[in-house]
Amino acid sequence: MSKLPISETFMSIQGEGREAGRPAVFLRFAGCNLQCGAVGRDLDEVNPQEDEPVEGASWVCDTIDVWREPENVYSPGELMDEFEARGWDGILASGDANLILTGGEPMLPARQEAYMRFVGKFIKRTGERPFTEVETNGTVKPTKEMQWKVDQWNVSLKLSNSGHSKEERINEEALQFYNQSSKADFKFVVSDASDLDEIEELRREYNLRREKIMLMPAGQTREQLEKMYPRVVEMCKIEGYTFSPRLHITAYGQQTGV
Repeated sequence: MSKLPISETFMSIQGEGREAGRPAVFLRFAGCNLQCGAVGRDLDEVNPQEDEPVEGASWVCDTIDVWREPENVYSPGELMDEFEARGWDGILASGDANLILTGGEPMLPARQEAYMRFVGKFIKRTGERPFTEVETNGTVKPTKEMQWKVDQWNVSLKLSNSGHSKEERINEEALQFYNQSSKADFKFVVSDASDLDEIEELRREYNLRREKIMLMPAGQTREQLEKMYPRVVEMCKIEGYTFSPRLHITAYGQQTGV
């Protein structure tokens, strides 16, 4: 039986994307198929708040130190028990908060299978299905079962500023699924104007719909975001893209699990 390797669970607000500001329960999966800003490095040695990006990258994934190891490995039933113990089953069933699957990468195949069983437990015990968002790097196409159980796909496609090759960060089959879905947006982390050229190349190559594209400023600290916000807002005004904030960093700095 597949289990769910979870690095942390917490309640906060959605900090990014279309649902930014909405109360949310976060389910952070351990492990990822990418290592943005730390390609080729031993993840146990990476400190995203202090380390410089590897050559070819301009930012480091700000949650590597959280998702690299699971805090708990749950069966679907055990995870449902945890939600009930914290009172999250009620607020999710009532629609007062969203459930956000994040990571790491929550769409790795075994996680999808285990999550489907968790949703079955949730529906059986509460009679409702939670409004579910998935934060994914877009390299894995969801199963048909998963497609029906997710309400919002926040697809954070990676650019060359991640340090990854195009072959590592772009899966055309998955990309076309998200592009055709009315429930998906593409979030790009941008650090300077040159990133816009790469986004435009991807948009043209894969016929990405402009209204689905969101720009999010790169930065691991409040100070970095303070400098980047105005620049990215101007980029959105010029290009007609949507701006995505990073409310967790703005509100809590480098704290996680809040």
